[in-house]
Amino acid sequence: PAKEPKEAVREDWEAAPDADSSTEAAKRTKTAAVEEAEIPLVSFLEELLEPEDAEELAKSPVLQEASVESLRLTLNFLEEELQPGRAAWSSPVQRDPRLLATPVDVLNDALVWLEEFGWNQDWAVGLGRQALSTHIRHCPALLYGGVEALEETVAWLERHGVNDACVKQYVAGPTAVPYPLEPYPWIALFQAGADRLEDGARWLEADLNWSRDKVAEAIRGEPYIILAAVSAAGSFAGPPHPGYPLPSPRETWLSTQVAELDA
Repeated sequence: PAKEPKEAVREDWEAAPDADSSTEAAKRTKTAAVEEAEIPLVSFLEELLEPEDAEELAKSPVLQEASVESLRLTLNFLEEELQPGRAAWSSPVQRDPRLLATPVDVLNDALVWLEEFGWNQDWAVGLGRQALSTHIRHCPALLYGGVEALEETVAWLERHGVNDACVKQYVAGPTAVPYPLEPYPWIALFQAGADRLEDGARWLEADLNWSRDKVAEAIRGEPYIILAAVSAAGSFAGPPHPGYPLPSPRETWLSTQVAELDA
């Protein structure tokens, strides 16, 4: 039997998308975005830090230039891709707020580059995701410097003769750092970057009267020479690994004996 006109209209209305509900969903999304944008920077940072620390960090120009929404996206990326838990990122962000202010696409590209670089090594110990997380939290510039900075470092090393053959020879040599550290100090070299490596090379030329050819030969044979030169030149931003330098003991056997004699 033919449907009554009223019933046909009713069924068409029920099958059609609910325009009002779609509009309401769009309004809710827009409202959430507006509310996120209206959250003060200090309030957002208090989710990560103690109130007094958050208030101090909110004065950072690089954070003030970014939106709270982009900062939250970056923080979520760091938690999801590297280390869960906001407590893990409170100290790195305090030391270098540029990490939090860097867009996610820059961080992601650098992370993918580092992982792929590690996969292409004969010995990739120390270049896995967990190890990268530790090094990035220790030196955030390793990530927010982006792919360009990493490629510049590789190019600088290549100009000084570092290639697959000399890396393989070094890894197989008696001075290679054993597990659990990487046998070739890629992370430390990337942390230094091309500019600081150049500072170290110039220090070797000026203080040791080495030619640039001798500098290059030394780097090919022992890469830690250039890292030591960077430190000697005063260019290193900090210790190459977390926990270094090792804390010195408060008391030694000799100091104890001297104290007992003086008493």
